[in-house]
Amino acid sequence: MLASGVLTACSGTAADHAPVPTSAGPTPGAVTVAVPDVVVTVTNPGAEPRTTLARHATPDATQQVSLTANSAITQTVGTNASTDQSSPDVTLPIAASQHGAADAPTHSVGLVVDVPSSPDSTLAAALLKAKGSRATLVAGPDGAVKQLVLDPPADLSDAGRSAVEQALRQAVQFAPVLPSVPVGVGAVWTVSQQINSLGLGVRQDTVLTLAAVRGSTVTLAVQVTQTPLTPTWTLPNDQGTLNVDSYALAGTGNITVDLTKPLPLDGQVQLTGDQVYSRPKDGLKITQKVSNGVSWKS
Repeated sequence: MLASGVLTACSGTAADHAPVPTSAGPTPGAVTVAVPDVVVTVTNPGAEPRTTLARHATPDATQQVSLTANSAITQTVGTNASTDQSSPDVTLPIAASQHGAADAPTHSVGLVVDVPSSPDSTLAAALLKAKGSRATLVAGPDGAVKQLVLDPPADLSDAGRSAVEQALRQAVQFAPVLPSVPVGVGAVWTVSQQINSLGLGVRQDTVLTLAAVRGSTVTLAVQVTQTPLTPTWTLPNDQGTLNVDSYALAGTGNITVDLTKPLPLDGQVQLTGDQVYSRPKDGLKITQKVSNGVSWKS
């Protein structure tokens, strides 16, 4: 049996679901998703004057922001007709609150979701019960998310739960990480991490360029590439393996961050690409066209 799922860009390893305590007081159904560590490499410190861009939101900082996630996938198996395995766009209106000082070694950001929306009427109806969904981001002063805690309402359907979770996972995947050394305008740094997407290990490199600094507001240009770590994709649910014949997934964007706020203010990142896989026993080709990304709006 061939994988009916698709290789989507999502942050973190396969979900390590287990209840965890948070300052937001999760329900017994709350789960935590581990997020892989990142390595930050500064390749150009930029122009003088330089300063350290650590977040410094105060413990009582709040923010209203809208997060939209999209995911489009078209898959073709052999000579069969292509199938659309896309997920409808989802927009989450989020109220964020800072828990603990943002410049501490570890702090958390509490998220409360108002009624999400989607252009898909069926999903939009399911998402009505997503109002009040909570999540917690555990992060460092550089903005690197270490853990994502999900706490949706108990009566939310599987479809609604999955849509909210995937949107937040994509937000974590593209969360901007800042360098720990002083940088100036024109600075360039790379944020590298290894992610596991449905059994395929992938290295994601995000190159950030400091485009502008105005007070506490920072504008970043973003370039993202993904590269498979192995020549073989081990399919989930004991479905066997596929050879990775070719893999291209890359994209660009921009993000504006207020260092006194817990989440990005505005911006978008969009990845697109094509992948080709083959079944070892008979060479059957499976091709995918992928596009996914997020946008923020305050």
